[in-house]
Formats: sequence, C-alpha cells, structure tokens
Amino acid sequence: MNAVVLLVLMVGAHPAHARDQIGGVSFFDGDPLLIRDGVRLAPGIDFGTRVENFDAFITDERSSVEIVLDRATGIDATITIAASTRLYLDVTAIRAEQDATVELVGGTVSVVARSLGRASRFSVTTPTAVFGVRGTTFTIVGAEGGDLLVVADEGMVEVTDADGRIAFASPGEAVEIDPEEAILRTRRYDRARRALFVDEWRRERRAVLLRRAERLIPLYAERYAIARERFIAHYRQLLARRDVFDAWMEEGRRGLAGRPIEQAHAAREIFGLIRQIRVSSRAYESLLDQLDRIGGVVAGTRLDHDVFRQVHNDRPIFDERFAEVRSILKAYALRHGGVAPRFLTDEAPADVD
Repeated sequence: MNAVVLLVLMVGAHPAHARDQIGGVSFFDGDPLLIRDGVRLAPGIDFGTRVENFDAFITDERSSVEIVLDRATGIDATITIAASTRLYLDVTAIRAEQDATVELVGGTVSVVARSLGRASRFSVTTPTAVFGVRGTTFTIVGAEGGDLLVVADEGMVEVTDADGRIAFASPGEAVEIDPEEAILRTRRYDRARRALFVDEWRRERRAVLLRRAERLIPLYAERYAIARERFIAHYRQLLARRDVFDAWMEEGRRGLAGRPIEQAHAAREIFGLIRQIRVSSRAYESLLDQLDRIGGVVAGTRLDHDVFRQVHNDRPIFDERFAEVRSILKAYALRHGGVAPRFLTDEAPADVD
C-alpha cells in the first residue's frame, strides 16, 4: 500500500461531528464537487447538504454553488462559488471570537456578509492578498495570470497585498492587484455598468498575460519546480508522523476525537509540521491552478511549454494530497479549539507549550 492511499485511509475515515458543521448548501447548478476528509462527497451536492470545516468546493465551467454559513458560527453570510473556481473554508463551528476565512485557490467568489459577531473577523485570502470583510456585499474575480479584482456592491472591503499595502474597495471604486508588477490600485467604474466593467477587465488581463507570457512562462516554470519540491518535502515530513494520525483515527473510532496530543514535545512538533504544510500547500496549489489556467489560454500556440504538460499530469496526484492536507488540518483543529495554524508566523497555542 503506497503512502498516498495509506493517508487517505487514516484521515478519510474521520467521522462526522456536529461541531464540524458550519453551514449548508442553499443552491447549486450543474455538478459542483465537494471534497471532504480526503474524498469526493458521494452521491454529490444537493439542496441542504451540510457544509463542514475545511470542505473544498470545485466547480467547472458549467457549475456553481451557494452556501450559507450558520449564524451560530458568528458569521451570518452567503458565499456564492462561481463557475471554474476552487476554494475551501476555514470556519470554527461555534466560537465567540471567530476568525473565519475563505481560501480562494482560483476563480471567482461572491460574498454577502449580513453581520459579524462583535469579536468576529471574516476574510477571503489568496497567496497574494487578504480581503477583509466588514458587513458588505462584494465579488473577487481572479484572472488566468493571477491578477485579482474586488468589486464591492455595498459597504467596504479592505484589501491588503503581499507587501502589506492597503487599499479599499467601495461601490464605484474597485481594487485591482497585479502581483507580477507589484501593483495595488483602485479603479473607478460606472456602477450601472458593473458587469461590463468586470468583463472588460477579464479581457484586458488576458491580453496582458499574452503580452507577458513569453517572458514570464519560464519564470513560472522555475517557481513551479521550487513550490512542488517544497510541498513534497513537507508532505513527507508529515507522513513520517503517521503514528499521530493513526492515534487520532483510533480516538475517533472510540468516540474520543478532539483530545489534544498529551506529550508537549510531540504537540509542538505536530504544530510545526501542520503550520509548514499549510503554507507550502497553499502556495503550491494556487500556483498549480494558475498554470493550469494559463495553459488553457496558450494551448496550441507558440507559447506552449513543457511545464503545462507537467501540470496536467501532476494535477490528479496532488489534488489528492491537497485534500489529505485539509483533512489533517480539520483533525488538528478538532483538538485545538477549532483552529489550525495559517501562517509561518503563527505561534503554538497554550495547550502545546
């Protein structure tokens, strides 16, 4: 039995717990996928399907899905996942001080945030930006080249790029991020022509991508190789502690799921592994998705490159591993107040000191 299958068996067997539920599916179109505990949900999404922490949603060009977060989480919001989008959720089921995120891998997502708990925060994150929600209605659009546009229909969205710069999107004033040129800027538009503005922005960014492609694709290939190797190294380190995940699964079978690791040194080690795999997984998954989209744009042209064939071959293998990582994050969060580390700067919680 290979390591990938072994980890699926260990983590995919995690039983459902009421406290995992963070919302439900309110609408869907086509055949969107929901990946939970390392496997695709079968028989598939339906109206009222429960949504759990660290669920991942994947839509193709003919599907979409809308989910409503449970108000008990401290976040009263509806999230609409548009066609050709990949994202996953990190929302503590019930927590007085909620810090919820939508991890947008690629594509387009709309949020209607009706209200937040007094001490709660809600954001949409990507490797190049964080979009802070403050009771608002907005859409984030991702272009094939990694550019991002946020358009607010109500309220205001705080946008922070990878360099820590901040801009604000509000009705009639969108925020655009061009990570290749390190550009963060606002763009005014006619609110009555919002849809046309977004469509024109998509076409504009695709044209920019094609102009830059000959120069950038070799750089993307180098970045891809580095991100891939870093993720593989961290994934192997995670597998080396399969004894911990075996113990988690056994606790689950005995109805003890949620008990933290008792040995402090082991808890600190696992925290470090979880933290680094989340960072490298997010970076690699986003880059893989971006190159997959670019490959679709340049296919059959002189801009085609071996990296796109490698991405095509890598996708099914690493999609399984990304799903496994999310199931491990979920199992970890169950044991630590619903929270899993997100950044390399995150410090271990008190119960692992």
